[in-house]
Amino acid sequence: MKALFFLFTLLSSITVIAQIKTSENRIEIELKDGYNSEKVYEFGGNGFVMTSQSDKPVDGAIEYRFQRYSTDLTFTDEYLFSWPKGFVETKSFIEGDVLYKLIMNRFGKYSILQYNIKTGGLTQIDGDLEHSISVQFFEVANGHALLAGYYQRKWSITNLDLTSGTMNTNDILVEGIKAKRVGVSNLQYVEKSQSFYVSLAGNISRKTTKWYLYQYNLAGDFLRAMPMNEEIDKQLKSTTIAGLDKKDILISGTYSTNGGSSSTGLYMTTTVDGELQAANFYNYIDLENFLSYLPERTQARIEKKKERMAGRGKELEISYNMAIHDIIPCGNDYLFLGEAYYPTYRTETRTTYVNGRPTTTTVQVFDGYQYTHALIAKFNKKGELLWSQCFKMYPFTKPYYVKRFIRIADQTQKSIKLVFADGNYIYGKEFDFDGVMISDKTSTQINGSSENDNVRVAASEVSYWYDNYFLSYGFQQIKNTKDEDVKRKRTVFFVNKITFE
Repeated sequence: MKALFFLFTLLSSITVIAQIKTSENRIEIELKDGYNSEKVYEFGGNGFVMTSQSDKPVDGAIEYRFQRYSTDLTFTDEYLFSWPKGFVETKSFIEGDVLYKLIMNRFGKYSILQYNIKTGGLTQIDGDLEHSISVQFFEVANGHALLAGYYQRKWSITNLDLTSGTMNTNDILVEGIKAKRVGVSNLQYVEKSQSFYVSLAGNISRKTTKWYLYQYNLAGDFLRAMPMNEEIDKQLKSTTIAGLDKKDILISGTYSTNGGSSSTGLYMTTTVDGELQAANFYNYIDLENFLSYLPERTQARIEKKKERMAGRGKELEISYNMAIHDIIPCGNDYLFLGEAYYPTYRTETRTTYVNGRPTTTTVQVFDGYQYTHALIAKFNKKGELLWSQCFKMYPFTKPYYVKRFIRIADQTQKSIKLVFADGNYIYGKEFDFDGVMISDKTSTQINGSSENDNVRVAASEVSYWYDNYFLSYGFQQIKNTKDEDVKRKRTVFFVNKITFE
């Protein structure tokens, strides 16, 4: 098996190699069953829901299917919903026992579907916006749904009361910046302050971007605007927050000292009595083991270049794209988790005909994002870095969108387990809260239902489920030439129940 990441020893720790069971339980669904677009939503000890939609319209409408499964992967029941003509699925969100799905048409009409995992029942709230918007963020909290999107290059935020059905819409504006130059970077709900926070980026020029944090209450009313980078010479690239108490928050993300979309480091700051404090900035290249995914010779060359530049009073920087996760509370401290990636391209030769004569041109075509390694770092409540650690993750899959491969499999008072899936395998790493990697786990191959199945192609996801279990699901192309009671070749959507040893 080709190694997808290499192991390293930290301090005096010993890396433990273990196995992840992939054969706890499994179900397969033939893809040619009249439905497509299968998706899985986990609900802990209540089981999971699989959604799919019919290949062809039924009585003029697409049939949307909610299928409920127990924790032993036994089918319980299903609910069929007639998808209105012209509507498309926009976003999904899970809160408690309910799966929320926002569907809209191009005229601004919407429905919020609410599927309850315990009852298997579906309710919906219908409404009408002033105009259709391209929804980028959708979150539900305490009976309110908040969605942020744009229409004709102007962002707005809409709050929907899921009990009364009332709606509150506000344009997202920044004084002194044209609406078309303002964009939303993130939307999060913080339970401690009972507030929604919206991260904004206002482009003053190609080289200057101002960042703001807008706070809204549960009803969607604007509370305050917090400038983020007015007095610093760095450009923020991303923002995520966590609640400290009813008033204050911890803010983290990535930054850059040069132009472009990539980042050169991470930052951490807090508010005290609602006032933003000076941020702490950390250059990626200064973080421990950040370059460990590279060959040793490459690491050595970078270290020498870093030393030469330091001798001239300059700081070496290397740019990365970083898909950051929500901040993870860890006792009285907090964990930052990010996944580094870069865009890849392939060369295509195209032939066109002008006046009957062929003309051949070569073009570069985007070929997905290649992920390289992950960063986990611990900060205290003051935003000070306590430790950082990195590990290589070089998945075969190259998604065409910014994806977060890593999931939290378990978190105790002493350690945190991180897992990610790629193809036929699942990988896990466990860190204690002093930054020491205490175990490294690799699954056996995720095979088909029969031991004679030969999995040729696979694309999978992995998500934490409940207790020590998590789900792996996705698509597999399987060949079996030995068993007479199965097809020689089959393409399936599979769900595996998995446990750590």
